Amino acid sequence: QPAPATTSSRAAAQRVLREWEQGQRHAAELIEHVNPGSNRSGPDRALLLDLVFTVLRYLSLLDHWITLLTGGRDLDA
Repeated sequence: QPAPATTSSRAAAQRVLREWEQGQRHAAELIEHVNPGSNRSGPDRALLLDLVFTVLRYLSLLDHWITLLTGGRDLDA
């Protein structure tokens, strides 16, 4: 049974952000790569776009709060 569209949008957003973090492509290009031809419905595509661009918009603030809440421990290790 396929996953609900919202789960797929969330998984696609996570994939875009992980690939974006590698620094080789723009977010818009990566979104098109994981969502070729806009094959998601309007609300699902909107969720994907909102998740990706909101995380990127607030990345510095998120990093700041994560550092405060984890006591500066490196979570990537």
